[in-house]
Amino acid sequence: MTENNCIWESTIGTREENQDSLRADFEKKIFLMADGMGGRQHAAGAEASDLTTYYLMKKMLMLQSGLERGIVKEEKILRRISRAIGETNQVITSIAKNVG
Repeated sequence: MTENNCIWESTIGTREENQDSLRADFEKKIFLMADGMGGRQHAAGAEASDLTTYYLMKKMLMLQSGLERGIVKEEKILRRISRAIGETNQVITSIAKNVG
């Protein structure tokens, strides 16, 4: 049996809580970390960073699957990752506007 370990370090800075999030898929070797953006105007930083890693992980796993099946071309992967990040940002921004 293979043991999976991941070590990460995050500092709280001047915040009262650590709002950073980490999400990992050891089998696919995908590791994501999002900063929580503390401060008064970013009161839901922990939730935003958690949602960011959740949505982005889903997109990254779909890209990985596409690569494995030959649907996504390797030479276009950086563009597709950039697009996935942008789409994830739009989702988080939309949620924040509807909540705030």
